[in-house]
Amino acid sequence: MLAAPKGKGAVKARAKKRGAERRMAGGLGGFIFLDKGSATDETGTRKSTAVTAHSRFRMFTGRDDPAGRPEQYERLYIILVDANPEAPQYDVYRVGDPKNTIPLETAFNELLDLIAERNPDFYEVVGGKIETAS
Repeated sequence: MLAAPKGKGAVKARAKKRGAERRMAGGLGGFIFLDKGSATDETGTRKSTAVTAHSRFRMFTGRDDPAGRPEQYERLYIILVDANPEAPQYDVYRVGDPKNTIPLETAFNELLDLIAERNPDFYEVVGGKIETAS
């Protein structure tokens, strides 16, 4: 029987392996909140803040391998918020698609589906909820 390696190098290797296992277990999603006015603040020399955010953050979304680039998200969304206390509203967009809104529920369902897809032996999505796989 082989003994487990000892020393600082072995501790780092075990910690790195545990970190990789944790990354494999989930999906990395993010929400960027901007004021709704950022969609219409363009000038004659620049695009609106919201449109610019879509193009700037596009490179940080779409990771399809959890072991891929650590700075990249599987799913990234921009939410434009009108924080009016009388009638608050919001619009949700997938980063890179500034013309099509999606329901917030869709964004969360995409993240749940991603977790179940990455862990089919442990999780499944049933009726919009994540459950232990049967």
